[in-house]
Parts: sequence; structure tokens; C-alpha cells
Amino acid sequence: MTAGRDGAAHGHFDAYAARDDEHPERSLHPHDIQRMNDLLLRLRDKGNTVLVVEHKPETIAIADHVVDLGPGAGTAGGTVCFEGTVERLRKSGTLTGRHLDDRAALKKTVRKPNGTLKIRGASAHKGGARRR
Repeated sequence: MTAGRDGAAHGHFDAYAARDDEHPERSLHPHDIQRMNDLLLRLRDKGNTVLVVEHKPETIAIADHVVDLGPGAGTAGGTVCFEGTVERLRKSGTLTGRHLDDRAALKKTVRKPNGTLKIRGASAHKGGARRR
């Protein structure tokens, strides 16, 4: 994510912009997403304008105002499909609105195992210990 700060003409307000260049939230733990959201809300609560370009439903959900661009990705997008509150987005019928509350569901039943898998040479976590 890249972030920048730009003082408006005559210093009337500060605007913070965050853009998800490489979908960093895909590699973030839910706790980290919550920390990022808390930071964005603290910036807003101090009277700043915060603009975030994001796909993660947990981050869209904290928005005061949403602009949904689409209807597709890349060259199939770029049209303002919706503008308004998160609640109105949920009812809008846009692709984002329809899938805003989608969550992965666990299977009610699991398959029965039919063998084993031998693991060799495993001695540490991939990438080392996670910092907090």
C-alpha cells in the first residue's frame, strides 16, 4: 500500500490517500487489517480527509462514503456504478454490493481420510517467525 499526505491550498485540511497497488490485504492477517482500519479511522477522527482505494470488504465496511467503479476490472471498468453509504451499497445490486457480505463457508461434513502424506525436511516456519 502506498500512502501520501497532501496539504490543501492554504492548509485548510490534510488529505491522506491510501492505494492498494498490489492487494496487500491478501497477505495481511485479519488482526493486521483491523489495525489498518483503526489507523484510517483515527486519521479521519482527527479531522483529516482519508481516501482509500480498496477491495477488502472489512475495509469498505468502515467507509463513510463509497464510490464503486466497475462494472468489471481493467478495461471493463472505470464507470461509476454506485456512490453513497455502505448500507446503500449492500442494496445497490452492483457486483461489489452483491458480494460485500460474502464469506467463505466451512463444509458441514468433512471427507474421510484415505491415506497419509509423509512430510520430510520440515524444520521451521516458512519465512520465519511473524512479528507483532
